[in-house]
Amino acid sequence: MIFMGKIRYILVLAIFVIGVVSFIQYIQYESGKNGIEEGPMILSVNANGSLETINGSYLDITKMSIRNGFNGDLIEISNKDEISSLTKHVSGFSYTENSSLEGRKGWRYAVKFYDESHLISTFIVSNNYHVKVDGVYYTPDEPGIESYFSDRYSEWFY
Repeated sequence: MIFMGKIRYILVLAIFVIGVVSFIQYIQYESGKNGIEEGPMILSVNANGSLETINGSYLDITKMSIRNGFNGDLIEISNKDEISSLTKHVSGFSYTENSSLEGRKGWRYAVKFYDESHLISTFIVSNNYHVKVDGVYYTPDEPGIESYFSDRYSEWFY
């Protein structure tokens, strides 16, 4: 009888261990990378001054909204060709961080990039010489970033 009790105890313990191991493997499988999830996609300026995506690509952008800072007008764009054109344009500049712009007020255009379900990043154009990417100020290597928006979207923004 004691022998049967020990076998029962070992079987229960084995089933418990198998259940715990299976649960851990399931959680790791669901999270994608052995329990470590990738962070959300963001736009960032790398050490070379280039605008890049982290944890994704520009192709993951499915929608963008552009708000005019002078009159509040808003347009939303989900056309892939238009999104591609704008991302190619803004990523064509080289950016230098400019902390002297901290505390600056006002902006000309605020561009928000979205994937299927989340806000990816906010790209704010203050003028032809200054932008802010997710709270960090930069100076593009050449002027003209503001005029791109006013020329390209003139029917929406005056």
